[in-house]
Amino acid sequence: MKHTIVVTTDEETHWYILTYRNNAIHDLIKECGGRHLQFDTRNPGWRSELFRKTEEVLIGNMYEDGVDGSSVDLVRDDNEEEDSDLRECTETGCDGRETLLKAPMEKLRKSFHMWFQSQASREREDEIRIVLLGKTGVGKSSTGNTILGRKVLKSDISETSITKVCHRETAEINSRHITVIDTPGLFDTDLSNEEIQREISNCISMILPGPHVFIIVLNLGQRFTQEEKTAVKIIQETFGENSLKYTMVLFTRGDDLNDKTIEQYLGNPGSALKQLIGVCENRYHVFNNKETRDRTQVTDLLQKIDNMVKTNGGSYYSCKMFREMERENKNNRRTY
Repeated sequence: MKHTIVVTTDEETHWYILTYRNNAIHDLIKECGGRHLQFDTRNPGWRSELFRKTEEVLIGNMYEDGVDGSSVDLVRDDNEEEDSDLRECTETGCDGRETLLKAPMEKLRKSFHMWFQSQASREREDEIRIVLLGKTGVGKSSTGNTILGRKVLKSDISETSITKVCHRETAEINSRHITVIDTPGLFDTDLSNEEIQREISNCISMILPGPHVFIIVLNLGQRFTQEEKTAVKIIQETFGENSLKYTMVLFTRGDDLNDKTIEQYLGNPGSALKQLIGVCENRYHVFNNKETRDRTQVTDLLQKIDNMVKTNGGSYYSCKMFREMERENKNNRRTY
């Protein structure tokens, strides 16, 4: 019952609880740690109180279970943002009833989803959490399958994205827990900013307490396009300037190199590819997804990620960093 809040929905019940202490409802509330709230759609204050009590329960249980602090911060920041949205809704005169009825349930769903994700990821000191980014058709899903050592992510040759939403898969590799998030073609020009933001937010919530690495996937068999040239800008605008500390480039179709080395393919200093690699602090890797049984390419990739994490002082891109960037972007949109 440590995860439970009792909500009563009519004034008579509320009066009954306050007047008669010795009754079944009062006993239930006592068993739930005294957590009780009167549901009242006429008073927006009940919603903030529900968030406060929910935060109290979630954070209390997180600390008790030894969950990473950034996950706790994400729940707290989310509640503060929801309260801000309610105040804005009240000021602009939007449909208060719909907001009051629907938003709390969605907030509870998101909060408990975060808690269960944090429970699943705790006590995994050797875990590596990977997010694959890139436009449609570069081989993100195939790359994820190669890393995981089995075909669990949908992949095919297609002009349109096979992956429509973020997808999460895990595997044990060399006694280490590896989590991979496959994303839709977030660099595709046909996606709206709202669609991109929604899927990125979903992506972060699926990989609590945060990814160790963002991998920009490029296809050696395709021309380096304008969308990919702006990939760094998109990542910085979405995740913040510091996100490049946690970013590397992975080239698929390594068999297309033939007798060339990857360094020869990258071209002369100053080329667009060289510039991309440079801002990622020269972190790159090559995969041949046709040779899925060649596990050395996976082992080498994980070693490069480990080196990057070590350079970053053992840190990862935390949910708190993302929430701060999301709030900054939201404030900028309000300004304009």
